[in-house]
Amino acid sequence: MGTGIVESEGRTAVGPVMVGIDGSELGERAVPVAAAMARARGTALVVVRVVPHSMTSDLFGMAMDEQPRVREDAEAEVLRVVEATRAGYPDLDVRHVVADGSPSRELLRVQEESGASLVVLTSHGRTALARSFRGSVTEDVVRGARRPVVVLWPWALPDVGPGRTAGATFGSAEVPGRHVLVPLDGSARTFHAIGEAFRFARAAGGSILLATVLDVSRKPEPAARSLAEAVLRALRDRARVIERAGVPCRAEVVLASEPAEAIVGLATREGCDVIAMTTHGRGALGRFLLGGVASRVQAQASRPVILVPPHADSWSGTSDLSEIVHALVHPDGGTAVG
Repeated sequence: MGTGIVESEGRTAVGPVMVGIDGSELGERAVPVAAAMARARGTALVVVRVVPHSMTSDLFGMAMDEQPRVREDAEAEVLRVVEATRAGYPDLDVRHVVADGSPSRELLRVQEESGASLVVLTSHGRTALARSFRGSVTEDVVRGARRPVVVLWPWALPDVGPGRTAGATFGSAEVPGRHVLVPLDGSARTFHAIGEAFRFARAAGGSILLATVLDVSRKPEPAARSLAEAVLRALRDRARVIERAGVPCRAEVVLASEPAEAIVGLATREGCDVIAMTTHGRGALGRFLLGGVASRVQAQASRPVILVPPHADSWSGTSDLSEIVHALVHPDGGTAVG
């Protein structure tokens, strides 16, 4: 099973960051980013490699179990990645797990057993012709995870691999979060993406942009303007709470009929390096559903997307932003942010 996850001592208040690799160079390129996230959060990194069960046939049609050899290769790969990560981040607690079975099922199991606070995966995205294996596993994990999942795009990842100076490369990855976009639709569930956005922005010394996409195409012009102004006021009230907690924040309302396209366009226009949104949410102003807006944003965004389950944190039962920010700034108690 790898090394000390469940039985490890001295676990920090924030659970480790977990990153899944799959034997490809693309999967390996997510590790430096995950390591940078773990160091910024002051927690450990868990590198996970799942070996799918493999049966092949010989010349006579007899089944041959290649699992032992494949597993040995996987363990060697993980140890190489762990050593390179430790060279780049000498102060980081790096652990690893090698598991056998269904990739998505095992990733979810390790996430639960390790107490990971964040799961980092790469995605090949989609084409009109086919869905990639990795994209399918990533989507399965997003659907089943009880903690936030960060989906990284290939062209947003640092180069690592054979022939490169692993230590220098692993030590140079930037932490996403310099400018985090949080799309909201008025529902309590989408509202909770703010918590993870706050963590990222604070760790990176960045800022947050709260945004709501409104489709006012069927409303009279005075009613449309009145609605947009009311929503903007509400967003600015929430932005002020975040500002008082020490993270710069502003608000914007976008008038558009296609939420996913509007969100991606806003992220590009504003130079946001992360989009944080919930996997499920229904509000009076719209819907953000995995398989709907959230998955289309993930497929089109060309930047990391943080997908937050609706009950990812102990404070997920409240819609009071002051309570959420207070829980993040003062995890051991203290005076709530006004």
